[in-house]
Amino acid sequence: MIMKNINYLLFDYDGTLLDSKKPMINVFHILCLNYGTKVFSKKEIDNQFGSGFRNICESLDKTKRVEIDQMYYKLMAAEEEKHARLFTGVKENLTCLKNMGYNLALVTNKERPIVQLTLNSFGLTNLFNTIVTISDVTNPKPHAEPIVKAMTAMGAPKDETMMLGDTLFDVGAAKNAGIASAVIDWHNIYPLKELEPDFYFHNLGEFMLKIYEYQEVG
Repeated sequence: MIMKNINYLLFDYDGTLLDSKKPMINVFHILCLNYGTKVFSKKEIDNQFGSGFRNICESLDKTKRVEIDQMYYKLMAAEEEKHARLFTGVKENLTCLKNMGYNLALVTNKERPIVQLTLNSFGLTNLFNTIVTISDVTNPKPHAEPIVKAMTAMGAPKDETMMLGDTLFDVGAAKNAGIASAVIDWHNIYPLKELEPDFYFHNLGEFMLKIYEYQEVG
């Protein structure tokens, strides 16, 4: 895989650009306390981070879906306003990539209203050519649909596109869409062999160093 041919970069949001781990754990802890058939400790919830909190979601009262969704939106907006932060250098590096001529997209399994709130708060919205959220697709990551939707909006060829994320959902979606993948593993919790991306970086800074390396070679 030759990274210097990449011109379109698709970024995951939570865990890749936005450090929202604490807000998400707090929100799902409250939801399982109020609507779950099983109570999960914050440590148990933390252990499910990156897997879509499947066990917790499956334990929630399915007869109260509307009520749960309303509480989720309310809690997440409040928790992210208090605790969510961009990872180190995110805005500066995205701005740099944009100025270097890369086409940027946000592809996330998070709901658009919540995504838009934090994007506006941190001044990131205008850095992306397109934004695809779970609200915009029928099949979220690891299905290829969100990636294909973003690529179509930008006119991005497969061989010039890379998905950058932090979970199996991101790598899986990239593979299903037939594009390159890179893991940005800020929390350093995934063995490389488990994810099998084309590239692996511990943080966005490492990724930027590789970008500069290819720019100099080119």
